[in-house]
Amino acid sequence: MKPAIRTGAFMGTGAAINVELGYVPTWVRVAQGSGTLAITEAWLAPVMAFTGGGTVVILPGAIVRGMTSRATAIVREVLTSAATWSAGTAAGVLVLDENSITGTFTAAGEDIVVTNLSSGVVTSAAGGDATIPANQPTTTSAAGTAVVTGAAAITRYEGTTAGASKGFTVGGTVAPAGIPCRFTALRENT
Repeated sequence: MKPAIRTGAFMGTGAAINVELGYVPTWVRVAQGSGTLAITEAWLAPVMAFTGGGTVVILPGAIVRGMTSRATAIVREVLTSAATWSAGTAAGVLVLDENSITGTFTAAGEDIVVTNLSSGVVTSAAGGDATIPANQPTTTSAAGTAVVTGAAAITRYEGTTAGASKGFTVGGTVAPAGIPCRFTALRENT
């Protein structure tokens, strides 16, 4: 898919609103037009946190497979946050190719096997956290920034079989009743 940026506006209802774009965006920002002027942002790309990354560097293009679930996905990016690959203590996040995910990874703690396509090496990332998708939107206002969930969040909207197209859902506290809201949605090249 080609990259895309969409902007638009909607009137808040105080209840969840599905915004249909024809695709699930990678990132969304919603700004309230009056009142508290809160800005809520969400990164909606599917990600998998990992710990104990093994001694082989995981590279983009690698295939991730759950040891229990047998779910698979292709890695788009590797973001490390702690320790080192050489010591076998790497930790961080794997950004997954949304169109490559098959099956459902089990709850946190599922071990994963990673096939490093450049070297053909298979390594176990024992203790890996296989939660897909992860969504940690932040809300920024005069009070500061915080991670939000539920009615205060922006989440993926996968559409329906009855014809509603994909997009994102805005929680009721992000779009209070009677408050105009503007959004920017970005889809990265996949």
